[in-house]
Amino acid sequence: MKDDKSYPYVQVDYTHDYPKLQYVRRPKKKNHMELFGPYPVGSSISEAMKTLTKAFQLRDCSDYDFKIRKTPCILYQMHQCSAPCVGKISKKDYAKDLEDSLLLLRGKRKSQKALSILEEKMLKHAESEEFEQAAMQRDYIESLSGFSENNFDRLNNWLRSQGYTVETVPYSEISKMEGLLRCTTLPLKRRYP
Repeated sequence: MKDDKSYPYVQVDYTHDYPKLQYVRRPKKKNHMELFGPYPVGSSISEAMKTLTKAFQLRDCSDYDFKIRKTPCILYQMHQCSAPCVGKISKKDYAKDLEDSLLLLRGKRKSQKALSILEEKMLKHAESEEFEQAAMQRDYIESLSGFSENNFDRLNNWLRSQGYTVETVPYSEISKMEGLLRCTTLPLKRRYP
């Protein structure tokens, strides 16, 4: 017996000036959307999204709340949001923070870059004796590094459970493989123009 759930995706809508990470199960193909996934069930993607949103201070509010807000919310005071709703961060700086956070979803190598960005923030907070913020960054790094390491293994296990054979092939050999299904390793990324 199957339930009606589909696999989870992470979606970013670039039509908004300050896009946010969204958890979706049935993504719709729309212009200016970027999708990451599908993620296997139990991949803890929702927890990783929450941590990414806090670590890179991305907005988490609904579009309605974003439009009507006059003062920063409590998340701004807790250093978990950059308050783009009230102009506390420029579009350019917010876009950079968003791109830095998406590195974690773009694969194993790029996720290391995202983690090193967080490590730099942690060290900067420690040097300026902001130990509470440094500890928060440390916790984010710990949580997200566990996600990035486990995600590749979970995808392989899930593919094997679906009857696929998973083999590691050197990148230089991929162009020589003809007639075989080739896929990139986690995550599959789709971007609609």
